[in-house]
Amino acid sequence: MSNLVTYLIDKELYSNPATQHNIVLKITKYRHGEETLIHVEHGCKLKSKKFGSEQFIYKNENGRAKLLARGTFESKLKRFDISQTDKAMKILEEHSYVGKNGKPDMVHILVMIGEGYAIGTIDFLNEERRGNFVVTVWVVNK
Repeated sequence: MSNLVTYLIDKELYSNPATQHNIVLKITKYRHGEETLIHVEHGCKLKSKKFGSEQFIYKNENGRAKLLARGTFESKLKRFDISQTDKAMKILEEHSYVGKNGKPDMVHILVMIGEGYAIGTIDFLNEERRGNFVVTVWVVNK
């Protein structure tokens, strides 16, 4: 039996500055025509902007990737017409909580945010942990 569960996420609550997050990895993709710019942030705190490390990547129509310096990335991004650019984020977050059984626990939530959608996916270790999970305020449904 699968312990993989997908939840709807309230984008406004998730991005509220008062909401605390423990971000492990954040990937932001900007697509414009055949070009893609990718910003990868490792070990970051979403709101405090304290990043462990960052990578800037450019992919062309052939799918070849190239690492860029921050300035080059920002220059290329400025050339994109933002109104014609698809932006999508994948965020791996550690979520700590006190379960229904009264014991502290932690799960990793893969949050995917794009135009018109926000979902979170959790792969629970077992059925017991799935049953003891307490949803966070930004989860719309279970």
